[in-house]
Amino acid sequence: MLITPPGVCLPAAVTGPTAWAAFRLIFSCPSWSVVLASDETNEVDLISGPEFQGWLDEVTSRWYDARARAFVSTRILEVCGTLTPDRVRHLRIIGDRDEVTTSDRLRSYVKDQVRETLHRRFSIQAWELDVRARTDLLPETTRLELHRFLGLDQLVDARLCRKGVNYLFKTIKPEVIGAGSQIRFAETRRMADVRRDGPLGDPAHLARALALRAGEALLLAMAADCADGVIPSISAVDEKFRSLTEEHGAWAMVGLVLEQDRTEGGFVLPAFDDPALSELVERQEMLLSQVVNISDQSAMSGRGSGCGMEDLIAPTGYDR
Repeated sequence: MLITPPGVCLPAAVTGPTAWAAFRLIFSCPSWSVVLASDETNEVDLISGPEFQGWLDEVTSRWYDARARAFVSTRILEVCGTLTPDRVRHLRIIGDRDEVTTSDRLRSYVKDQVRETLHRRFSIQAWELDVRARTDLLPETTRLELHRFLGLDQLVDARLCRKGVNYLFKTIKPEVIGAGSQIRFAETRRMADVRRDGPLGDPAHLARALALRAGEALLLAMAADCADGVIPSISAVDEKFRSLTEEHGAWAMVGLVLEQDRTEGGFVLPAFDDPALSELVERQEMLLSQVVNISDQSAMSGRGSGCGMEDLIAPTGYDR
């Protein structure tokens, strides 16, 4: 008999990699299954042993990996609790009523729902949708100030993002000069043109300017991650930059420059009365730290490796 557990909150300090590691561990474990308790009523039950109960009991642990396991296992029970007989019939999970096939389908459905939960928490794109939905309710001045503070006003679509990166590395073809904290791109006429304000509302110019500023920030970050005296090659910066933007789009560029923009532009968080939106704002730093993780890319980082992420698993949906 399923017992719906009390909601378990995932601590804010638990990162995406930690949560996804708990997800993979629990769903790779064969010691629990979701089954039909009755063919006639379509009631669902969770069959588990001491291992699953142990994950549930980790809710009070001081360790974040244990708390993540408690969150995932509790979420499994919550999803199972939503599988009413009517819901099971609607999802057409029963099929030919083969017990193994039905159990696999039920577990697959539960897995997709838990994956969606983590995706919405740890995907910057899903976070953006939630933020925009909440900020639509704010007065226009407050909304614009908050968008500027969060970097939402800098975003461009995937096509312009790629064009901005290509313009930086294929048209400008920057040269790396200096070393340590003074490392930078050698200034050129084209760079000066990009730095100047372009036509108001021109997204192509915005993409180029964002790519240039983010490229310079990435160069500094990669130089700091290299062994002393090692200067990142422009090809390594190009490869790393493309890797980040291909996975996360313009958010990778925004994440590289947001703190600098806030400091130089004097952007501050405006006042508003929306606890849910406040919680979303607080999560941005954690999400961006995963998007622009510079030192966790084995192909291009590492001390002395030439200096030149836990993947966010997108929801697949339930395939009926």
